[in-house]
Amino acid sequence: MADTLPETPIKRAPLSRHPFAHTGERRLTTTYAHKGRTGVTGGLYFGPRDDTPLGDAISEALDGALVTHTRAIYEAGRGSGSGDVAAKRIGAGYIGLECARQLAYKYHKAEKRERDHPSKIAAGELQRHAEAGHWTEDRTAEWLRLAGFDLRTHMPDDPERQIGWKAAWDRETGQARMAGEVDGVIVSVPGAIHTLSVPCIWESKKATHKKWTRFARDGVAVADPKYHGQIQTNMAHMEIGHTLFSMLDLDTMKYLWELVPFDAAHAQGLIDRAVQVMQSEAPEDMPRITRDESDRRCMFCDYHHLCWSKRPTASEVLVAPDWVAKVVPS
Repeated sequence: MADTLPETPIKRAPLSRHPFAHTGERRLTTTYAHKGRTGVTGGLYFGPRDDTPLGDAISEALDGALVTHTRAIYEAGRGSGSGDVAAKRIGAGYIGLECARQLAYKYHKAEKRERDHPSKIAAGELQRHAEAGHWTEDRTAEWLRLAGFDLRTHMPDDPERQIGWKAAWDRETGQARMAGEVDGVIVSVPGAIHTLSVPCIWESKKATHKKWTRFARDGVAVADPKYHGQIQTNMAHMEIGHTLFSMLDLDTMKYLWELVPFDAAHAQGLIDRAVQVMQSEAPEDMPRITRDESDRRCMFCDYHHLCWSKRPTASEVLVAPDWVAKVVPS
């Protein structure tokens, strides 16, 4: 049998005796004994002093820095309300929300409250998802151009400004209360793609394989009404008849491509609802999507605490029809 030295702890040297103690590093040394011989083993422990796991501490630091940095950029730009677009506005990115009241809460800038749920995503994780979306958009645009597509992503007179639109101008401030941007506009295509007529809006998304599969099966209109609303509203205001929707599967790196036609009736309905929201005095003026508080769409809503603490509006009170009173067992 090999003459091994089992680690039989006898005592631990105090941290203060170690030459690195003053640096804040935590080094544990263990004295062992075997067959009359003694020895010392040791190793550096790089965890924070509060015993928080190292990985969690690094992630928390990154999350905090990323969220703070992103918020500062937003507040100095779009969130400031100092440009052409008002701080209180409805953007194309969420005009397609299924619930009119949720849209109203967002427009009126009601206080959000994240709900505790096992699937809840931290703010830092959400921001990294957004950054991954930007990466996907930039790389896909680059690859489309390499393939021969003439893709325009920024305004000709302002290379820093993304192509988009503004509407619902406020007469007092001169600012737009509705606005949207597109990822790009395709103005010409390679010869092999002759079935795609131009100009054509291009919208880029990324997804996990599970989400990608759902979009491939159901199409964007069914899979995500918010995405579909964004696409339809952009086409309405830019007067372009179709959008090339792309989604990159980040698990397999496969693309999904869908050509979405303009639906004038759907777009007009979303715009009309947005106008009603902007004319509302309070979010509660708009109807909920459901009368069931346990509906999954309500359960995951950031405004659940506000919406369901209010008394129902007149339009939400169920009134029994006359025939109900007549059909009573004798």
